[in-house]
Amino acid sequence: MPPFVATLLAQGLGLLGNAVLNKGKEVIEEKLGVNIEELTQSPEGLQQLRQLEIDNEQFLLTNALENRKIDLDFYKVDAGDRNSARDMGTRTQESPYASWLAKNIVPILALIIVLGGGAGIIWSETESVRSALLVIVTGVVSYYFGTSMGATRTAAAVQTLGGQK
Repeated sequence: MPPFVATLLAQGLGLLGNAVLNKGKEVIEEKLGVNIEELTQSPEGLQQLRQLEIDNEQFLLTNALENRKIDLDFYKVDAGDRNSARDMGTRTQESPYASWLAKNIVPILALIIVLGGGAGIIWSETESVRSALLVIVTGVVSYYFGTSMGATRTAAAVQTLGGQK
């Protein structure tokens, strides 16, 4: 996140900061007719940005709503994907024609991934490797025991932090 966006968010200009993150600095600057980064450098500039946020509240709220709709669509697809995988597993388990291997390969692979990933987390000296393994293990465990939006966000945050090191 660019430092000037962090300044916007810290100064209570969340609508403006999120719009810059989602639409891009150039698009928002063109709409508002100002250099946002320059205005974040002074108290007077921040005051001007507060006024611009108020004056353009409808545009900024519409932008925020569009992004929430995109997020919702993503979560619907993601949930459907998980449900489809779980449904396939259930049908395989219930099938009288499925072999022992077909019924047990997914749990065996999951166990190998969880045990191997756990060992890698413990023994790896690289933070980014540990973070990546944690995300993988969390995904496998979530498949079997369910997940929540909070757990998904936590896994994404861990993955992001792991990529920064």
